[in-house]
Amino acid sequence: MTEMLKQAGNRETSKSVYRSQFVTFSIADELYGLDDETLFMNYKKSSYPPFSLLKRVSERNIYKTALEIPFDIENSAHHCLTFLNKRLLKENEILLFIRQKYSPQADDVAVIIDIPEQISFEIDMPVVKENKASSFISSGTVFNKPVIKGFTGVLRKIRLFLPEEIINKISASDQKLVEDLINNGC
Repeated sequence: MTEMLKQAGNRETSKSVYRSQFVTFSIADELYGLDDETLFMNYKKSSYPPFSLLKRVSERNIYKTALEIPFDIENSAHHCLTFLNKRLLKENEILLFIRQKYSPQADDVAVIIDIPEQISFEIDMPVVKENKASSFISSGTVFNKPVIKGFTGVLRKIRLFLPEEIINKISASDQKLVEDLINNGC
């Protein structure tokens, strides 16, 4: 399996597992410890909508990136999306928009917002220069605070994933509306 497919599979499998926890804890308990093959075989035939993501992953029919926005921790809407329950509400808001405008039959799990975990280039290691120890971040290396913030901004992105058949329908102006939904309010 390619690294991209693994990441997509992890993202979609994670959503499926997370959504299952809202239905019953016994389902979530059953999922832990299963390898991919067993997981796919056990839940491929399930009628529970989040498990349709597992079926898609097993068939290598993964969602595509519809939108990519640099994550800004100082944007309260972005920060809010780091909480899974708030992210699920935002996904549902976007899903409602998609159903109203483009695809009334879109699956309940047709929208995935992915935010990678926080990245840190800071290390807690003293740097000794001219017999004086200072922290790595304040030692005057190339990795100063603005550089670290720049790396983080480039690497940490909010990504919106949708089925390709939906992406192909969304106009540029509506893509902007969806971006505004992500960037504003939570």
